[in-house]
Amino acid sequence: GLRGVAAGAVVAFHLWNFSGQHALAVLGYPLQSLAACGYLGVDLFFVLSAFLLAQPFLAAAAGWRSSPALPTYFARRALRVLPAYWTQVALLFVIGVAMTGAAPFGLRTALLHLAFLQGLADRPGNISEVYWSLPVEWWFYFWLPPVAWLFGRARWWWIVILSVALGVGFRALCWHWYAEAQWFRYGNILLLRARIDEFALGILAASAHLRLAHDSRWRPRLAAAGALGILALAPWLARRGDIFATADFPWLLVHYDVVGALLAMVVLGAAGSGRACRALLANRALFALGTVSYSLYLWHFPVLKWTDQLGLWRAAPAPLAAGFATVTILAAASLSYR
Repeated sequence: GLRGVAAGAVVAFHLWNFSGQHALAVLGYPLQSLAACGYLGVDLFFVLSAFLLAQPFLAAAAGWRSSPALPTYFARRALRVLPAYWTQVALLFVIGVAMTGAAPFGLRTALLHLAFLQGLADRPGNISEVYWSLPVEWWFYFWLPPVAWLFGRARWWWIVILSVALGVGFRALCWHWYAEAQWFRYGNILLLRARIDEFALGILAASAHLRLAHDSRWRPRLAAAGALGILALAPWLARRGDIFATADFPWLLVHYDVVGALLAMVVLGAAGSGRACRALLANRALFALGTVSYSLYLWHFPVLKWTDQLGLWRAAPAPLAAGFATVTILAAASLSYR
């Protein structure tokens, strides 16, 4: 269900931008701010990945189970990520050639993206605007086993403090280089080195999950507090705009920590047996959305871009265009998943 929320938030963010960024308030709350902050769905994906994948390593470190076999772990991660991704890159190339008669991207761009190295290269080219997050997730898979091992054998707060210090420190360097030299590619602030602390908070939530009773009364309280924190933060964040493109100092230094902590509270709380969380997140609609969430993430932006190129958003009313685009996105995601 939370994966469905994460994917739905990202799709809503891009739908809102393509449809003209309309305003809508309910009981005085600006609902458009939730759409404007839909990019936080990517942060939820990262926290949730850390929460789920760290648990076997943490349990092994505590002596509750055998250590996960690393070849199996990496093979499963590769099978989860690569087939749908590589297939999409190939399809986007073929479709681009068929539509325009020319290659939409070159061999260097394709190889950098297929190897998840586009974030480190100079002028890597572009295939899809959502691909920036895939290297973050991919390289986290390699970072996780040793850090989870440390979580199980050292004082957890030292690891969290160190992770926050590394994340904040790198973001400070990004801001300094951007502000002073203007040559540093500011996109680095989106990559793993700049958001290690966000993943560490997900691992911390996993550690607490293994020790906290499933039916603890603290779980629904944590979920509610985290969700209310996001709801309260969204209007303020929406007014600030793109904090990374504008180098919004000093907020950008702590953005991932604040958002990551709130989302970690939601994940830890939702992983319990609270009735409210189950009613909101374990329903059929969100379960179905969460099942195809990865394919939904991959395909929604190309579909929106194609509908824009076809003139749909200018020819039809925004609700009708958004409805057609949503149905097409869901169909493409379901086909990709299958």
